[in-house]
Amino acid sequence: MSRQIAEEIIERSPSVAIRVTGPENGYTTLFVTENISSYGYTKDDFISGKIRWIDIVHPDDLEMVSDVLQKRHEEKKDRFNIVYRVKKADGTSLWVNDTTVVEHALDGKIVHYDCIMRDYTDTKSRIAKIEDSLKQKAVLNNILQGMHDADLDRALQTILEKSGDYLGISRITLFKNSRNHTRCKAANEWCNTGILPLAGQDVILDYENDLPGVMSALMESDSIIVHAGDDQSVFPKELMTEEGGGVALFPVHVQEELFGFLCFNECIKDGEWDNDKIVFLENVTRLVSTALLRKRNEQVITNMALTDQLTGLHNRYYLEKRLDYVAAKAKEITQSGYVLFID
Repeated sequence: MSRQIAEEIIERSPSVAIRVTGPENGYTTLFVTENISSYGYTKDDFISGKIRWIDIVHPDDLEMVSDVLQKRHEEKKDRFNIVYRVKKADGTSLWVNDTTVVEHALDGKIVHYDCIMRDYTDTKSRIAKIEDSLKQKAVLNNILQGMHDADLDRALQTILEKSGDYLGISRITLFKNSRNHTRCKAANEWCNTGILPLAGQDVILDYENDLPGVMSALMESDSIIVHAGDDQSVFPKELMTEEGGGVALFPVHVQEELFGFLCFNECIKDGEWDNDKIVFLENVTRLVSTALLRKRNEQVITNMALTDQLTGLHNRYYLEKRLDYVAAKAKEITQSGYVLFID
């Protein structure tokens, strides 16, 4: 009676129980619960030998699982956990947390494994999100440290490089608008290995002809996401390909003025622009805006120090700095010159 109750409890649980022989006997199935049907298989598939437990382990995890079994055997551990993926009958996969108990013969050989496989997919996903969030924070902190660089181009390059390395996408390009906001040019860029740069090709795009509707969309929204399968007519061939994950455009503002936009481009592999990634891209865009604003403020302060506020002409301080520089250069090349002073 107790055995029947135990079997009923196991069958009604979301966990799959299976007993398989050791590697010397080819991992043949001695027992499996009916709820193996949750993976799309029947109990008879396993009992008949048509499918073995080792056959449903995901190919990418098979070597790891084999190594763990061998290592635990060498350590003489009879109870342990393994997290791996299982292939379902429909071709999809799910993560399982497998609690395994090993039965040994007197000579030490493995008689069988008793495995309880619990669905671990949601837990694995939550852990991955937490790990990714921590990694994002570390990347953003590294970017913030790099933004202290006095050179704006180096600071921008640091932002693009660290973001690109983290995302693993094809290319990140900062496009700068012309004064009248009718065109834009690739100004700063990071490219993954094997990806051709745009900035080095002097790519200048006309909003009306090359990017129809993009300017108004940038003014009205926080981002433009276009997947490879979407209508690509609004983008020039330099930014889109038939394959890959498409592009994500984020407007870059310096205070209230639209400076241009950041283009995150995935033109090789499939990619998803999920909410977590979009939040990260928004943070990167804000950091770019902050770096540009800092440079603008520094330029304003420099101009105030070197020019007369009433006339806008260079002042005496600028003259003295310039004379010191010219005198030093003249000394280097052993040349002389003159200063004409008119009162």
